[in-house]
Amino acid sequence: MNTFGPSTLFLFSDKEYPMMLDKEVKDEIVNMYEKRIHEFLNTWMIFSCSNANCCKYKPKENIYLMTGKDNVISIAFEQIFGKKYFNNINVDLIYAIPNESIKTLKSDLDKIISLNVNHISTYSLMIEPNTVLSINGTLPISDSLDKKMYDVICGALKKEGYIHYEVSNFAKEGFYSKHNSAYWLNDNYYGFGLGASGYIDNLRYTNTKNLSLYLKGNYISQKEILTKDDEITYALILGFRFIKGIDIEKFKERYNVDLLTNEKVKNY
Repeated sequence: MNTFGPSTLFLFSDKEYPMMLDKEVKDEIVNMYEKRIHEFLNTWMIFSCSNANCCKYKPKENIYLMTGKDNVISIAFEQIFGKKYFNNINVDLIYAIPNESIKTLKSDLDKIISLNVNHISTYSLMIEPNTVLSINGTLPISDSLDKKMYDVICGALKKEGYIHYEVSNFAKEGFYSKHNSAYWLNDNYYGFGLGASGYIDNLRYTNTKNLSLYLKGNYISQKEILTKDDEITYALILGFRFIKGIDIEKFKERYNVDLLTNEKVKNY
């Protein structure tokens, strides 16, 4: 069985590998499986597996496979991951891609909605320095178009009954993401792997992106020891990502701070 490393991306062709993953995948995936869709555009279907050992095929057989057929979506979903083995699926949609139009975005949304998944996360593409996109001169779309796309997404998903519970997240009733919510609730979490971040007690840390250092056991590249005020600041910044806002009573219970009377909070 080949090992590809965490967060390996698999691209499947409906003709060549329609059933590449089978039931054993379900037993090996840890905590959560996400079907990541980076724009349909009838070209790519990208799958992310959280267990590095879940596929038996060589990397070159999985990567660089393309298809221009719409039915790869329904085949992959229904035969492999849809109702057959997984009942609770999240879709990630990256939008604001250069040259993307409102019409294209609406088409993508229609296809996502047709999958009838329980949770949908949406992220505006960011062109980060020193990435391939940045080096190749790719420019971000305008802020005004980005805002229009966000409004289109919110309107379309709300119309279909999805609850907009966090800035980037939508879900059916009872299916809010525990994983995503942990970040916005300022809860603790571990970060494993290159470049991963974690938050334990009053320590926020980021792992090295250098594989050689990581293999030698030098995992952490950055540390931030938080004071009580730091923790409160993080809790406020992250908590306001929830559409419903911050639970004042729970905040007081956890941090011993009354948001309605605290002078420091009033000054934010």
